[in-house]
Amino acid sequence: MRLKPKRLVLFLAFSILLSVTIRFLYAYCYDVRLERHFDQIVSEMDEQQVLSIMGRPDSIGRCGELGGVPGGCYREYLYEPELPTISTWAVFFNERGRLVGKYKYQSP
Repeated sequence: MRLKPKRLVLFLAFSILLSVTIRFLYAYCYDVRLERHFDQIVSEMDEQQVLSIMGRPDSIGRCGELGGVPGGCYREYLYEPELPTISTWAVFFNERGRLVGKYKYQSP
């Protein structure tokens, strides 16, 4: 049984709308989760504790990729939002893998 062209167009439009809605909801929930978990990060945590709370970072690199650097920083984890927002969460560690700072970057 073949769909009539009008029904096919409606089916495709509905499928695309549903896909976009699901993607948006996933991204929104992901960003809210990042924000809430970021608030749970406290001084002197080790990398494993941060990873268990925040999950895998989007990038790991040298300190100062986006701006300022706390003293003693050796490595930086960056968490990027899923939605096209102006926030990025950064977590900074010293050489021993201990948290030395965190920062939420926001563009004006």
